[in-house]
Amino acid sequence: LFKWVADKSLRRSLRRISRLYCQTATMCKRSHEVLHFPKDRIGLCPNAFSPSIQLRNRWPEELKSLQGRFLLLCMTKYYPHKNLEIIVETFSRYSDLLRDVTCVIPIDKSQGDGALDLINRIHSDGLEDQIVCIGAIPQKRLGEFYFATDVVFLPTLLESFSGTYLEAMHLERPILTSDRDFALEVCGDAAVYIDPLSTKSIKDGILMLKNSRFIREEIVAKGREQLKQHLNTWPDILRNVLDQEDIEHD
Repeated sequence: LFKWVADKSLRRSLRRISRLYCQTATMCKRSHEVLHFPKDRIGLCPNAFSPSIQLRNRWPEELKSLQGRFLLLCMTKYYPHKNLEIIVETFSRYSDLLRDVTCVIPIDKSQGDGALDLINRIHSDGLEDQIVCIGAIPQKRLGEFYFATDVVFLPTLLESFSGTYLEAMHLERPILTSDRDFALEVCGDAAVYIDPLSTKSIKDGILMLKNSRFIREEIVAKGREQLKQHLNTWPDILRNVLDQEDIEHD
């Protein structure tokens, strides 16, 4: 019901605007195809990325007991579209093959009924050593958790633009994420892609990265290059938006 009301409200709002700006070319395309907004009135206004987060050369206290394991960091709060349930299904089905792998997720019970249900299932399936929920990570401590991480893992089903991809590239961590258009545009060749609805595909992606340092290093190297395409400043972005407006008025 909430989604239906939000959709109706958005479509009604679009009737009253002269120009729509989206964060990515993928969102521009979808806005035209799904919302039927005129293509020639859609512009691009990407996010600015400031590489302010730096790796901190120390393990966070919360993860010290996990040293020696292969660590995935799923950097998100609980939302249904983040598809966190597939992580539990994957580890439940392939717990033996993934026995020395742990996925760290910054959620806790305060994030709603969905988060509570997920945490309860982790415990009921006996996966506490393989899926660790640590609660929200303060911004100033992100560098510690990225330092301890082997792979940034996002099996998400829907994004407009995820800054986590750029953080991972900046902090030189390989990315494992969904083979979906929004991820492909931002990450390009700088990720290993999986089917976010297939536990087998996810398991294969995890083991590919775990068993090959070469692939991890290759993804990191490609990430350094891919990141250069996203180092926009807000003045540059605004200048580009105004240029698009000038073209429209001409």
